[in-house]
Amino acid sequence: MKHVGLLGIMATFVLLAGCQDTQLINCQQENQALQTQLDQAKATATAKDKKIEDLEGEIQTVNQKALESIRTILEKQNAKDVELKNKLKIKEAEAAELQQKLDAMQAPVVDADTGEGGM
Repeated sequence: MKHVGLLGIMATFVLLAGCQDTQLINCQQENQALQTQLDQAKATATAKDKKIEDLEGEIQTVNQKALESIRTILEKQNAKDVELKNKLKIKEAEAAELQQKLDAMQAPVVDADTGEGGM
């Protein structure tokens, strides 16, 4: 009896130790698959974050260059505007001087026609 009881205990122990629960195995396999997917998702997210940071840096560089170009264009245009205004003032002064000369030249002719004049 002692041998049978001992044999029964050993048989139970072997069965329990050697028992492989299929649900447990399936859960472990699913856990491993999900962990792999999680690791891949994290790697993908990290790569995408890096790409976003790179693109944001490029956008900032392009925006800075665009602003510098616009400022340069505006400064050049402003310089041209000042130059044109100065030329316009000179031309207006020349036109006024020519108008005075023309008026002076026409004055004796008008005086001669009316009979009034200095001769």
